[in-house]
Amino acid sequence: QLRGKHRKAVDELVVKTRATCVECSRSERLRRNMTPVSSARQGLERRQTSQRKVEPDEARLWLNEEATRVFGEFERSESIGYSFLWQLAKEEIMSLTEGLVLADLEECHDSGYFPALFEVETEGVLDLDGFSSRPLAIHGVLDRVDIKKDGEQFHLRVVDYKYTPGKTMRACDKNLALAAIRGLRLQPPLYALMARHLLPDETAVPQSAAFYFLAPHWKEGSLRRTSLDASCWQGQTGRMIAASVRRIVDGLRAGYYAVLPADYCGYCDFAAACRSNHDPTRRRARIDPRMKALKDLRALTLGKEEPSAMDADSSVDRKNGDA
Repeated sequence: QLRGKHRKAVDELVVKTRATCVECSRSERLRRNMTPVSSARQGLERRQTSQRKVEPDEARLWLNEEATRVFGEFERSESIGYSFLWQLAKEEIMSLTEGLVLADLEECHDSGYFPALFEVETEGVLDLDGFSSRPLAIHGVLDRVDIKKDGEQFHLRVVDYKYTPGKTMRACDKNLALAAIRGLRLQPPLYALMARHLLPDETAVPQSAAFYFLAPHWKEGSLRRTSLDASCWQGQTGRMIAASVRRIVDGLRAGYYAVLPADYCGYCDFAAACRSNHDPTRRRARIDPRMKALKDLRALTLGKEEPSAMDADSSVDRKNGDA
C-alpha cells in the first residue's frame, strides 16, 4: 500500500515538473484553459523573446519550491504511513525528478524543442490502408508534447512518463517498434497518430513518441528514454503494426477476450474476475486457434531490411553514470 501511495506521489510531482523549464512551468496553469494551437503559439512567442538557458541552480530552487507544495498537498489528502518511510520516499522522488528536469533542460536547449502542451486530450482515427473496413476512433491523454518550429511547420514529439519500481528494464521497453508489432506496447504508435490532430490549423509533423522511465532500482540506470519514430507506420513495420492492431481489435469487436497469462496479470484491473488460473479454461485456451493466432504475435520479428524505427536508449544523466 505504501508503494502505491509513493508511486502516486512520484506521478504527481512529475506531472508538476514535466515542463522542465521555469518559464514554461510557471505559465502552465494559464495554458490549461487554452486550445493546443493558442498554447503552442504562446510558447513559441515566449521562446523567441527568451532564448536564455535556465541554469541548474535556478531549476533546483524552483523544483524545491514546487516539491514542497506538492508534497504538502499530498500529505493533507493521503495517508502517508510511517513518517520515516515517507521521508525516504520523498528523497528518492526528489533525486529522480531532479535528474529528469536537469537532463531535459540540457536536451531541450540543444535540440531546439520546448515542452508546450501537458496532459492534453486528443483524438484520432485509425483508418490506414488495409487496417479495417471500419475505421477505429482512438482517444488519449498525452503527458507532454514538445514542439519545434521549422519554417511553417511544427515538429512534434510526444513524451509519456513511466515510473516503475522493478529491478530491470523489460525487453519490450528496449525496442518499441518490435513491442508494437507484438501488441505489447501500442501507446507510442497510437500517440504518434493522434499527434497529427493536435494543431488542426497548422502544419503539424509528428517526429516521435517516447517513454521516459523513472526507475530507481534499474541496473541500467534510474533515468532512461526509449523512443519510437513516427515513421513506424510506414513500410513493412507499419504494415505489421496495423495487422497486429487489426487482429486485436477484431477479437474485441467479436467479444473474444483471450486468456493469455503473463507478468501484466499482476496489475490487471480484471485479474480477480479472470479465469486464467482455472485449469479447464487454460487447457481450452491452449488448443483454441484464435488463441494461437494471438500468441503468434509475440513471436513476430522485424525484417533485417527494416529499421527498428526507434532510438534504443538515450543518455539521461551521463554525469551521474545513470545511462
